[in-house]
Amino acid sequence: MKPNHQTALCVLDKEGNTLRYSPGTMPIYSIAKTLIAHAILTTEVDLDTSIHTWIDPGLCPHPVTVSQLLNHTSGLSDYGALPAYQDAIDAGIPWSDVEFARHTLQQPLLFEPGTHFAYSNPGYFLLKSILEAVTDHAFPEIMQTLIFEPFEMASARVARGQFATDLAWYPAEWVWHGLVLSDPADVARFMARLPHRYGSNNVRVEHAFLPWRNPHYGNGLMIEPDSHYGHNGNGPGYSASCMHFIHTGITGCVIQQTSGDEQDSDLALTTLLAIMADLGVAL
Repeated sequence: MKPNHQTALCVLDKEGNTLRYSPGTMPIYSIAKTLIAHAILTTEVDLDTSIHTWIDPGLCPHPVTVSQLLNHTSGLSDYGALPAYQDAIDAGIPWSDVEFARHTLQQPLLFEPGTHFAYSNPGYFLLKSILEAVTDHAFPEIMQTLIFEPFEMASARVARGQFATDLAWYPAEWVWHGLVLSDPADVARFMARLPHRYGSNNVRVEHAFLPWRNPHYGNGLMIEPDSHYGHNGNGPGYSASCMHFIHTGITGCVIQQTSGDEQDSDLALTTLLAIMADLGVAL
């Protein structure tokens, strides 16, 4: 754990009792994908339906399915590594939906949908948009009604504009699928209580790294079959990780400030694995 960097963490046993806890409400970045996926499943949207049931083809011309968005097999490209994205961040002007779409959704697909895995943040923007179309509510209201209240996530909220004093140059709008702030205890309780239907719609991910030896992804979750599941979230200034370990029933979440260096990108995951090792939780 790095000195002089705020660390918030929570570890729960299989009964939901707190084993370790340090409070702090911070951004969870891509862990929000798990929240979005659960909200989609709550609405009982047909996962095999084309997104054009709800999404204007002018925004995204590709008739991919909801299921393919959930498990990143749509073939839609991402934006994080685009020079234009980095240039726009440096200029301090967040992209509009139209600009995000022009750089990603309206580009040729990376592969035929359903044939490969490629992590796609824009895919989860489309899922957020489908939620808004199905419920006729804005994303913050959807999260409050379908996620925060049912799972008693009192600390959680959808951020807008500047969300951290040290990140004035990076407003929440740069996170296209929505930026959620939360205390790790609320995230851990959510992850521990997920229903078992997340065992479906999983695809094999080609790149293996600890704690993944046989990595899969499905319905907003990184999954090691019969071992653990959860999600990581990394972005400017912060790193987050939440995992549920199946055999012990232990769930842990770490949200940690970073220096912004590339080597900090999985800082929270590294910290979480160290805590699990200290508790004797085998991977």
